[in-house]
Amino acid sequence: MKKYSILAAFLASFAILATEVNINGGFEQIKPERGGKVSPAGWLVSEKLSKNFDYKISRTPGTFRSGNFGMIVETQENGRVFFQRLDRMQFPVGKKLQFTFWAKGTGRIYCGFFCFGRASETSPETFLRTILNVTPQLKEVEEWTEYKVVIPIVPQKVKDTVYNLLYGRVCMMFNANSEIYIDDMKLEIIGEDKK
Repeated sequence: MKKYSILAAFLASFAILATEVNINGGFEQIKPERGGKVSPAGWLVSEKLSKNFDYKISRTPGTFRSGNFGMIVETQENGRVFFQRLDRMQFPVGKKLQFTFWAKGTGRIYCGFFCFGRASETSPETFLRTILNVTPQLKEVEEWTEYKVVIPIVPQKVKDTVYNLLYGRVCMMFNANSEIYIDDMKLEIIGEDKK
């Protein structure tokens, strides 16, 4: 009996911890834009990186999985669209970002973050790169399907400098020839906590 309690205590010391980050991934909070368009609150289209796209928040049955709204994203043959969160956050090295969401349609969904870093607490912040991971190709998926995208948060090296303090904005990108319905996105920071 004593062996089992020692084993249980050992395993508990390496518990997987998850911290959920509120990103309005159900698209239930909305905001009006110019021209009568409705956008998901807290998200912004990165105009410099996007071209030949359209999106809308919809409450038509079939365009959302739960709640009252879902988002539909369409891109043309040479199109793409980047969405980014307005709020900045720190990305702790050694943990992982885990995006979980439901989608259907055609295309790929890239999730990640625009990564800025500092080499030390006193050094200036520098843009390093965009870090993305991607779902498998969706090909006319008709039923809502759950997808998961995981990104390890690792130190970033640029030239001879290693950046361990990482910051930035969460983003998602939809590539060319997409017609994707997306809803119920959840973002968690996960990792082992060694007590």
